Amino acid sequence: MTHEPKERTRSQAELAQEPITLGILQTGDVHRDLEAAHGAYPEMFTRLLQPAAPELRFEVFRALDGALPARVEACDAYLVTGSKFGVYDPEPWIAPLEAFLRAAHKAGVPLIGVCFGHQILAQALGGVVRKSEKGWGLGAHAYEAAPSAAAPELGAALTLHAVHQDQVIEPPAGATVLAQSTFCPVAALSYGPAAAPSAISIQPHPEFDAPFVAALLERRRADGGMPAEAVERGLESLGAPVANAEIAAWMARFLRQSVGARRAGAARDAARQPGSSAAAHHAETDYAETNDAATHDAATHDAATDDAADATEEAPRADGGRSRSLAATGVGFVAVLLWSLLALFTVGAGPTPPFQLIAICFFIGGAIGLADLARRGRPLSAAFAGSAKSWALGVGGLFGYHFFYFTALQNAPPAEAGLIAYLWPLLIVLLAAPAPGERLRLGHALGALFGFVGAALILGPAAERFTDVSGAGVGYAAALLCALLWSGYSVLNRVVGEAPTEAVAGLCFAASALGAFSHLGFSLLGLEETRWPSGATEWLAIIGLGLGPVGLAFYVWDYGCKHGDLQLLGVLSYAAPLLSTLILIAAGVAEAGPALIGAAALIVLGSLLAATASLRAQRGAAAS
Repeated sequence: MTHEPKERTRSQAELAQEPITLGILQTGDVHRDLEAAHGAYPEMFTRLLQPAAPELRFEVFRALDGALPARVEACDAYLVTGSKFGVYDPEPWIAPLEAFLRAAHKAGVPLIGVCFGHQILAQALGGVVRKSEKGWGLGAHAYEAAPSAAAPELGAALTLHAVHQDQVIEPPAGATVLAQSTFCPVAALSYGPAAAPSAISIQPHPEFDAPFVAALLERRRADGGMPAEAVERGLESLGAPVANAEIAAWMARFLRQSVGARRAGAARDAARQPGSSAAAHHAETDYAETNDAATHDAATHDAATDDAADATEEAPRADGGRSRSLAATGVGFVAVLLWSLLALFTVGAGPTPPFQLIAICFFIGGAIGLADLARRGRPLSAAFAGSAKSWALGVGGLFGYHFFYFTALQNAPPAEAGLIAYLWPLLIVLLAAPAPGERLRLGHALGALFGFVGAALILGPAAERFTDVSGAGVGYAAALLCALLWSGYSVLNRVVGEAPTEAVAGLCFAASALGAFSHLGFSLLGLEETRWPSGATEWLAIIGLGLGPVGLAFYVWDYGCKHGDLQLLGVLSYAAPLLSTLILIAAGVAEAGPALIGAAALIVLGSLLAATASLRAQRGAAAS
């Protein structure tokens, strides 16, 4: 505990340099014809802000689908995107979003709004928004910036891309106008003291580049959504240089300053006395109560539509604590149940070569994601969202794990190789400790220890065969690489976490393509033969792999890793080797051994210890 005083005396600047999680509250979608070339709104903001603030980590919440953070302090700060909707439109998700923004502002969580985000933040805090009588503002617009300590990066004049008709007519009380034009008198706002604002917002789009604005205006002109003459004026203005970089620097400094000050204040409060975060707890409680009412009103307005019903069902509830959402952890645990069938289906697939098996199974898994996107009316390009970094991690994790897993079970006894591969839950618990927002508690460590001993008890009879350099030895080595790869992927996925869960469909297709190309290459080299399933049993096993353990499992696991209690999820995952072994025994693939009962008891005890540790942490945080 000797490091604790140093932790409390870190400066605000030092605290601000730690990773900052920026929650992007997505309120609109890029037209599907444009998204493939220009990206979705979250990608645009990532490209805008990441160079100015490399310490940022992005987490996306589709507010327009009713998906909001379960608590206002789930992220360090929030940014609200643009949207085709108006803040006064009777959409069922708008009132809950306003309630969330008011609660976050009351709790002191830093907020940024852009275009629609600028308008709804102003309206939520008491401002007035209207459809402007001046019509559409399109293209590059010039603004005058007032000198202010809240925005020293802005010069006296700046040009930015605008695409809007609605405007903030009256700013909220206590807000300061930072930029204006004849067309848009309230183009940028800061909320609170000029030297330390609690929120900032801007009407034009610093995340838009000229090619995207041109493509957007052409699209809107083609579908009759904007007057042709206004579009033409906007297109003619696009040659002007814009101040996107200056706005990014302004936003980055605001985030560092406000998040650093918030962290420093929390550290001082914690040093003085426990329970000093009661204000944030009360704000979250207010959010839960207000959001219940807002969600009820929104659902009542349009109860006949499925969208309103979905928004009511998905409306978030504040839990008043700092622990990861247990509901999201439960979603992630569904993957563990599906992975319990992985060994059985792999054995049932017969001698189908690993690369060929990857190509078939992940193609099925990707199709599941595309079907879900189509069902929800989302553009198929959403399956390919995310940064190059998140894609490299995702494809590498999915492809690498399954290549080594299939290799392991085709060369070593399935039950034993599967149990070695399932050491990844233990490694997740240990590797997650240094990840942002995580902490290794005693209960987690003890739970991991009991789970490891339980796995070792099952593995004991196979220990002497680890040195076998024959096929079994290769299988055991491949199984160990499985554990290392998947635990590392799961932890890094939480840190990187930029790609939305729906992008898992694209990752599956990429893994499938990589498997197909690898199979083709290795076939040409004579290292892997093409072998199709020989009967209905093998085909059913392969289809089962694609639908469950290599399909749906990755969607729910991705969600659980990003939104759930990662350490609790890791330790609860010890159920997978036990269930997998029992399934193999029931199917006659493996024989029951005397160590099974003792191992099962240790694994279950480890899971209970970890669950207890997380629940205690949740109660303690809620009481503080």
